[in-house]
Amino acid sequence: MKKAVFISIFLLASAAPSFADETCSQVRNTPQAPKNFLAHKNPLKPTKKNLEEGRKLYYQERKELGCVQCHGEKGDGQGKMAPGLVPPPQNFSCAPAMNKIKDGQMFWIIQNGSAGTGMYTYAYLKDKEIWQLILYIRQFSKK
Repeated sequence: MKKAVFISIFLLASAAPSFADETCSQVRNTPQAPKNFLAHKNPLKPTKKNLEEGRKLYYQERKELGCVQCHGEKGDGQGKMAPGLVPPPQNFSCAPAMNKIKDGQMFWIIQNGSAGTGMYTYAYLKDKEIWQLILYIRQFSKK
């Protein structure tokens, strides 16, 4: 009997999707940025200064609402505000998904928001700040 229970629990556990699988493969219907934006590559290098400025923006030590509120401390889409958002916030720690998103697309979304999601516009940010933020965000999928 004990052996049957153990095997049943093992089979259930192995059949259940892992947390990483659930949050990593996310279906998105975000409109594509215009072609002139899609072609843009981040002109900044991931220097300590640029990454630190990006970190400050992510955690919004200088402005009202930071990315961390929705995208989480680890960039995994599990921030305090995430449970009420449909679709859920992008999981920046998912390398397969993040590798498919071009720098220009990220820039466009940060600057303009994404209709039909909780992602609103950060149009007040300067171009350099957006690029610094993108550098920092990309670090989550490299860990």
